Amino acid sequence: MKHLIIIFILMVILSGCQLGRSDLLDTSKLEKEEIEGNLTEEQLSGIPTLYKAPSLEVALDAVPFTVNLPEALPFETEGFKVIAIQDWGDRDDKKDISIELQAWGEASAPMDKNVTIMIHDFEVTYSTSGIKITLDNGIEARYDMDHKAGGNIYFVHKGLIISISYTDKEKEFEKEKVLDVLVTLANQMLKE
Repeated sequence: MKHLIIIFILMVILSGCQLGRSDLLDTSKLEKEEIEGNLTEEQLSGIPTLYKAPSLEVALDAVPFTVNLPEALPFETEGFKVIAIQDWGDRDDKKDISIELQAWGEASAPMDKNVTIMIHDFEVTYSTSGIKITLDNGIEARYDMDHKAGGNIYFVHKGLIISISYTDKEKEFEKEKVLDVLVTLANQMLKE
């Protein structure tokens, strides 16, 4: 009987190790940003808890989902930086997490060239207007060209709502060129 109990305990421990990621945000290496001002509890309830990460790697390890960032970007860059990690809904429950990442172009005018990625692990609403397209693996997406120098693409993958925005103010692209860039970025994120 003792052997059965030991085997059962070992199976529980080993199966727990195989689960990998937690469903909760790991805040152990993140810095919580305090909200300044005199806000009531009611006002605070509508504001997500904001966290800063010391590095991209720490941020990607902290979120309760896997992020495959695109490596081939449409301009020279130092790579993605963490803009924000947010805990929405019930403050500090470490569920309903979003992460915003951005890669900039040249240092002289960084906002002239950028790629911004927003990922939510909970339901959010994006525009259902725009052009319906199909990404790799048959995933449906929506594309909006929001201005002459860029656009946005939205899609759902493995329960994550992903938005990619692309801007290059040095070039006034045709709608098809912006779409090609965004589809290329999105398909890189779909690779396993």
